[in-house]
Amino acid sequence: MLRRFLFLFLIISCFLLAACRPISLSLDEESSSIVVDSDTSTLIIQTLIENEREWKTETLYAEFEVLNEELAHQLETSTLYYNTNQRGIPEQFSIDPEYGRLLHEQFDYMGTISEEELQNNIQVNVYDENHNPLQTLSMKDVNISYR
Repeated sequence: MLRRFLFLFLIISCFLLAACRPISLSLDEESSSIVVDSDTSTLIIQTLIENEREWKTETLYAEFEVLNEELAHQLETSTLYYNTNQRGIPEQFSIDPEYGRLLHEQFDYMGTISEEELQNNIQVNVYDENHNPLQTLSMKDVNISYR
């Protein structure tokens, strides 16, 4: 009887552990950039998030968080969601094993934006479908350009 219980406990534990696999994402800084288009007053953020695990991620969504107060004021928000629909709900996605997902979004801004306001002041927050934070990726050393 005890053997059956231990065997059943072992099987259940294996299933639970398999379902609780940790997420491991990285930001590819070489493929990431921030572009300020002064002609259209548009800030364009492009970043590649890579899944470093051997299994597909769960359902995710992402936001760009603005850490600089002045920049947040110019964008009129400190949270910029990736690919929202008309109701403001961000797109959900998953990333295949050892692949990446390109997040590309543009936002209107007011005034002028300096490189100092952008450098190290935008991060990517990744959440699961239940709005639990999974990982924060800093856009530290990305290319910033003006056109």
